[in-house]
Amino acid sequence: MLEKTKDIWNKKEKFTEILRNLPPEKLLEWITTAAIWARATDIHLEPRENEFVIRYRIDGLLETAAEMPKDYFLPIVADLKILSGMKTEIHKKIQEGRFNIQLEGETENRDTRVSIIPGGYGENIDIRLLAKGIEKLKMETLGFIPKDMETIDREIAKPNGIILVTGPTSAGKTTTLYAMLNSVNKPGVKILTAEDPIEYRLPGIIQTQINEEEGYTFASALRSFLRQNPNIMLIGEIRDKETADIAIRASLTGHLVFSTLHTNSAVESIQRLLNIGITAQDIASSLNIAIAQRLIRRLCPECREEYAPTTEELKYIQENLPQNDQKILKSPKLYKPKGCPKCSPTGFKGQIGIFEILINDSEIQNLISKNIPVQQIDIELKKKNMVTMTQDGIKKALAGITTLNEVRRVTE
Repeated sequence: MLEKTKDIWNKKEKFTEILRNLPPEKLLEWITTAAIWARATDIHLEPRENEFVIRYRIDGLLETAAEMPKDYFLPIVADLKILSGMKTEIHKKIQEGRFNIQLEGETENRDTRVSIIPGGYGENIDIRLLAKGIEKLKMETLGFIPKDMETIDREIAKPNGIILVTGPTSAGKTTTLYAMLNSVNKPGVKILTAEDPIEYRLPGIIQTQINEEEGYTFASALRSFLRQNPNIMLIGEIRDKETADIAIRASLTGHLVFSTLHTNSAVESIQRLLNIGITAQDIASSLNIAIAQRLIRRLCPECREEYAPTTEELKYIQENLPQNDQKILKSPKLYKPKGCPKCSPTGFKGQIGIFEILINDSEIQNLISKNIPVQQIDIELKKKNMVTMTQDGIKKALAGITTLNEVRRVTE
């Protein structure tokens, strides 16, 4: 019977009807199974005044899967709390937990991360469905162009320095970090991580989880790591001056440090570190590269439709591509979604990254150390032919990987 949800999860009325006819103890199973078949990364259960809404985040965008009567909500919440190891009697506090799913016919468990926060009409729930096979993830699958792959391979092979991955929430930063860790994870290398939370388990790597209530912060984790004699350290996020200072000290004493920042572009990572109190000289001497990224939806290769760019689209492409790339515009083609049984009605299937990489070579290092404004550094980077996220996205649109609208949605 569960097999039917493969076809109807995206037909809201039909899916709602099926869920309403299920016994309460089966609701959570159906909701999570349908989400996995829909390729969702998150399940949102959102109570309202007289109903609750089930929404799936698919390829980065939220879609409503069903709207249910409110009295179906409490049994789901109770089952979820028990599965996730939460306290069932607590309703007014934030709770977090995890549980495993194993679909029929599969041999491996799928991990989930559950977050519950109190709201005006009840507890709001997010179930993050963690991807399988993360321990086998390779950099080549993320969408980096060959030139950027060469840069990353060179920089992560260095014995010391800081490698930053920047972008907003849900930009794929953790996935990129884990792919880089997979590349450097070798028997002769000791790797320690401090994460908040640990999303995926990586064999051969010592992973720790931040617990600020117990005093285990990113800064205290870094201090402890330095006494463990690691080769490589990952810090989930540089949030303050103390963490940044220790990360820089570690990078200058023979350690390779990976971390993230919340900035919109690669060059803004310099300004962010300056803003939290790091000196320009320390940034210049410790930073190896800063990778900025976004996730865009992939077009379904089975049903995408080719078309000639409009005048406005062509103008946008010409204004954003550097002169040495204009040759690809001799007979440009773009693509748009259609929708088919293999991708659902949207015409998209999966996501891919668009990237830009700030390489802190001797020239950029000199500019940073002299406290040159980041706007001027950005101009110099473009003179050195740094591929921006917009340019990377345009090239992927021209190659039929995504649409120009997708590129503009995440970069403008």
